[in-house]
Amino acid sequence: MKIYNDTAGKLLSAFLALLLVLILFPVNISAATLTEKNGLKYIEQENGNLKLYTGWTIKVKSNKRFYYKNGKKLSNCWLAQNGVKQYYLTNDGYAAIGKVTIAGTEYEFDQSGKLIQDEWNIKVETANISKTGLTVITTISEDSYNDEFIYGVPFTIEEYSENKWQPLPLKRDDILWADIAYVFNVGKNENVYQWENLYGVLPEGRYRICKEISKRTDNKLEDKIYYAYFTIS
Repeated sequence: MKIYNDTAGKLLSAFLALLLVLILFPVNISAATLTEKNGLKYIEQENGNLKLYTGWTIKVKSNKRFYYKNGKKLSNCWLAQNGVKQYYLTNDGYAAIGKVTIAGTEYEFDQSGKLIQDEWNIKVETANISKTGLTVITTISEDSYNDEFIYGVPFTIEEYSENKWQPLPLKRDDILWADIAYVFNVGKNENVYQWENLYGVLPEGRYRICKEISKRTDNKLEDKIYYAYFTIS
């Protein structure tokens, strides 16, 4: 009986491990193995029948991954799991890789195309946007209650121009920032930023405000730059 239980336990563990692999690393089917009819992709079943294909494909030569739903290649959209963004399909339909700007916000994807989530569990958004200021909403996850997150007064603004982010020039070079540190609370934190004295009135364009956040864990301090994206129209 003991041997049976041990064997069952090992089989269950192996099954769970395989299931985890399938979840983390979606199966790719070579695009060449699919059949195309009337602009839709089909996969051949064991009985020889064709079925509209749903899932990932990969082009061997380019190593680019595409996703089909009911035979149709998706593009310009997010793929989400349990309401959480996981992959982004570009205008050409392939899974985005590396740093990509989508609707004015920069994201980073690993080599499989999966969105790289922030390891500090911090989410930064903008609201109440005007040409001279906005509100930055910084959300600290409840999972980070053991850490202390600190921020100061200074900030900078960058503009998306010529396909890259470039710092805006300051109107004056004698800016003195108050040497004050604040601590974020767990949950949502709202901070208002005004920049007319620094950058003037911003024209139409895509921008991001850059803020340094420090994390203190066990008396160890780490620094990281966060970006809150916004558009002036």
